[in-house]
Order: sequence, then structure tokens, then C-alpha cells
Amino acid sequence: MTTRSCATCRYQRKKHPEICITAPYFHVSKIAKYQNAQKVFGVTNIEKMLAKVSPQDKRATVEPIIIEGSDRYNILLLGSQLDLRSQVHSFKNQLEALQQKYLAYLCERERQQTLEIYVNIPQFVRVRTPTLKPL
Repeated sequence: MTTRSCATCRYQRKKHPEICITAPYFHVSKIAKYQNAQKVFGVTNIEKMLAKVSPQDKRATVEPIIIEGSDRYNILLLGSQLDLRSQVHSFKNQLEALQQKYLAYLCERERQQTLEIYVNIPQFVRVRTPTLKPL
């Protein structure tokens, strides 16, 4: 058994086995990054993900795990999803504002067309109100 444990074994307070799947990627000096990732994915899920991928792909698997964990720690809610949700919300508000402006434009255009039709009606077609003459 080795004397230095990895962040996973240190976090779980267990003896560090000679063959530890997370040791190359979560050194004990990176325990804060590991804890952030563990809060998002869980110890078992991280180990399962690393066990399923080939050795050459493990580093590429660990990097997004660390990034998502760091994002969650930095944003303190849902990680990258919160930023995306806020962008979607912002775009929905912009779309709603544009739809309201477009509706106002259509109403104004219809009012202008109605006014132009009334102005262009010949004099003899217009309805005249009779004027009353005093007796």
C-alpha cells in the first residue's frame, strides 16, 4: 500500500489501495476540486464513469467532471445549467418585447391604412351630417 492517498480516499477516509482508479486524476493536493465534483456527481458515479472508459480517455472524462464541479461551486446552484437557463430567460423576455413591438406596429399600420382609406374617399361618397338652419 502507498502512504500517500488520493483525494477520493482522503475524502472517504479509507486506506488508499495500490490500484486506485481516481488517484492519477484527483491528487490529494486537488481535494477541493474533487469535493466540488463529488457534490455534483457522487463518489460512486465518478468511479463508475472512470471504470467504463478506456485508459486513454480517462483524462478527457475527468476534465468535464472537474469543470462542472467548479462551475457549481462558483455559481453555487446548478453549475453551467444556471447560466444557460438565465440566457434562455433573457431571450424569452427579448422575444416577448419584440412581439409586443410588432403587434403595436401592426395596429398602427392598420390605423394608418384605415385613415388613408377615409381620406381618399371622394367627397360625394362621404356621409354628411345635415346642418340645421334656424327658423
